[in-house]
Amino acid sequence: MALQSPSPPSPQPSPQPLNSTDLSIVVYENGLDNLIRRLKREDILDCLKEWDAYPEIRPRSNYDPKVLEHYPKERLIEHVKLDYPDGLTKFQAARISLKVTEAYSQSRAWSFWELQEKESTQLQTYLSRDTIRKRIAENLAGWYPHAYVLTASHREMDACWITVTVFESQAPNEFPRNGSVHFLFFPDTPYLLQNGRVTGGKPYIEHAIATSFDAASVQTSALSTNKLKDIIPIIKEKNFSGSFKEFKIHDAEENPLDFEQPNKRAKLTNYVQTRDQTRRIVPVDRDLIEQRAAMERDLFHGSLTKGLKKIEIECHIPIRVNESNMQEPDDPFDVKILMRGESIMEGLKAMANRGILDPPVPDYLVDLTSLGLKKVYINEQGEIMQELNEDDATQNALE
Repeated sequence: MALQSPSPPSPQPSPQPLNSTDLSIVVYENGLDNLIRRLKREDILDCLKEWDAYPEIRPRSNYDPKVLEHYPKERLIEHVKLDYPDGLTKFQAARISLKVTEAYSQSRAWSFWELQEKESTQLQTYLSRDTIRKRIAENLAGWYPHAYVLTASHREMDACWITVTVFESQAPNEFPRNGSVHFLFFPDTPYLLQNGRVTGGKPYIEHAIATSFDAASVQTSALSTNKLKDIIPIIKEKNFSGSFKEFKIHDAEENPLDFEQPNKRAKLTNYVQTRDQTRRIVPVDRDLIEQRAAMERDLFHGSLTKGLKKIEIECHIPIRVNESNMQEPDDPFDVKILMRGESIMEGLKAMANRGILDPPVPDYLVDLTSLGLKKVYINEQGEIMQELNEDDATQNALE
């Protein structure tokens, strides 16, 4: 029986054709030159391979990829400029900007953006990448007619990169010195992570993002860490917080719709009265240890414990020295709490297990695991706010 020759490999699908906006030229000025030089050597090789797949921007010279792999970074940059002597297209410049952001994502400052739902309609968070790109570009055109928007899938997770580059009207073919603004959007959620800035342009970009997803507005917050690998789990945890959190952690013992659940287990505080008692060998109180472990499970039951390394809490709450004295005034006090460590939530869990954290534990301490914010405010009702209400801020200023 004759051997059959192996079938040729199936051709790779062609990328989506580039349009006239994608092909607009960006000249080699300081902005683009600096951007290219920030690329790592391996990323330049990846860019050349990627561009070769697009007929519209295929390199002019016939090169052997195996030969280029031995080129140093400076020679690769020279090779790029020889192949594209007039400059790069907006598509190429945006892809380079995204490459740089991906390469240095762990050391960049990220902000947290949350889409605020309208009263009458739901958020449109199920959009395709192409639809997101078109909508944002259209919504920016009124303020920035030369703005360029690019979308791309994240390599390792179900997320979408959104790159917005604002080209000034006075120099529409020069890459902006501030670079691009990058978003990491998590489909089917109201959450985005943002990096980069546009001088004076943040309100317009916020409006364009909100309008594109049919949101009323965007609420932005600083994050407690700049490391993207620590932020992503916080975002995922935040999307499952609230009354339905038990569905995420597969806790079948409690009904998340039952709002009349029993109070958290409390423990009695033991006081040492004499010096002699401190020298005695005290047997381990198994019941007490189990009680603490039960309290820790009730409070945190499998919640995310990594990622949160620093947070500042400002409380405006009433504090009573003697809870049994109902005549004691309950005027609110201003208290500032700063927590810092490798993992704040692990620290709180350890405090609960060792009996340092006495019940009842404020709900806001437990909810910190799903926030990931750098600073929060606690009002008189014990509710978490990302910023003070006007009445609270005025009261604090008067006091």
